[in-house]
Amino acid sequence: MKGMHHRTLIYVRSYCSNGHPLESSSALITILRSLGELDELVLAVSELDGDHLFSLAACKQLSYLEFKDMKLVFSNANRLGFSFLSSLDRLHTLKIDRECILVGAKSLLRLPLEALAPSLRILSLPNASFSDELLDGIEHLQDLRKLKLSSTAITDAILTAVARSLPRLEFLDVAGCKSLTAAAIATTLKMLPYLRVVNVSSTKADDNCLRVLEGSVELQELAFTNSFVTIEGLQEFAPVQKTVILFYNVHRMKSREELDSGGQDHSEPRRMQPRRRDFELDRFDLTAQSADSAASCTIQ
Repeated sequence: MKGMHHRTLIYVRSYCSNGHPLESSSALITILRSLGELDELVLAVSELDGDHLFSLAACKQLSYLEFKDMKLVFSNANRLGFSFLSSLDRLHTLKIDRECILVGAKSLLRLPLEALAPSLRILSLPNASFSDELLDGIEHLQDLRKLKLSSTAITDAILTAVARSLPRLEFLDVAGCKSLTAAAIATTLKMLPYLRVVNVSSTKADDNCLRVLEGSVELQELAFTNSFVTIEGLQEFAPVQKTVILFYNVHRMKSREELDSGGQDHSEPRRMQPRRRDFELDRFDLTAQSADSAASCTIQ
C-alpha cells in the first residue's frame, strides 16, 4: 500500500482470513500507517484502542477525520489517548459522533485543542462523554467556524470560553446540554456576531435568548424546540434579518403566565425527541425534526 494516494477513505468493519475482526490485529495499524497521503478518513469499525489511534499520526495530510458508531478504548498501559491529533497540523474537521463510546481515564480523553488551533475549523462532538474537563483549551480555537456540542455535559464555563474566544463562530449547536443556564446561553449568543445557524433545542434557553439575537445581521436559522421560549417570546421576536428560518414545537410551548404559575418545571428542559437531529453540520441548513414534532416558519 506504500505510495497510495486517496482523497477519501471510509473504513468499515472488516475481517481477517481467520475470521477475527481486522481491527483486533496488527493489520489495521499497518494499513493506517501506510496512508500518509490521505486527505479524508471516516472510521466506522467496532473498536479501536490507543495503539490503533496513534498510528493515525502517520496520516500527516489529513484534513477531515470522523469516528462513527464505535468504541474508543484508552488504557493506562500506553497512555496515548488523543495525543496523535497533535501531529495532524492540517486537520480542518474533527467529528466524534454521538454513537461513539469512549472508555478510559479522563486524562486520556482530553483533546489537544491548542495544538489543533491553527487549522481546525469544524469541531463536532455530540457525545455525552465530553465535559468541561475534556474540552479544556477550547479558547485556543479562535478560527473555529462550526461547533457542535449537543448532548454533552458542558457547563456555563465552557460556553463562556466559547463566547469570549471564538469570535468567528458561525454555527453553534448546544441542543440537549441540560447544565447550561439561560443567562449563559443569552450572553454567548450576544457575544458571537457572525452566528448564522443556532440550535438551543432542549435547553433552558428562554425569551431573552431570542431577544439578544434580534440584532444579528448574519442569522439564518434558529432552532429552539422544547426550550423555555414562550409563545409571547416567539410572537415578539423581530430579527433585523427578515428571512430567519425558525424551528420550534408550538404545541409544547407555554405562555409566560403558565410558566410563572408553575405550569412548567424550570429545573429541567423538556425532553428532546429521541433519534432525531436538528442540524446537518456540513451544510448551513437545518432539517426539522419531523412533521409531527416540530414546526418551522420564515419571518417575512
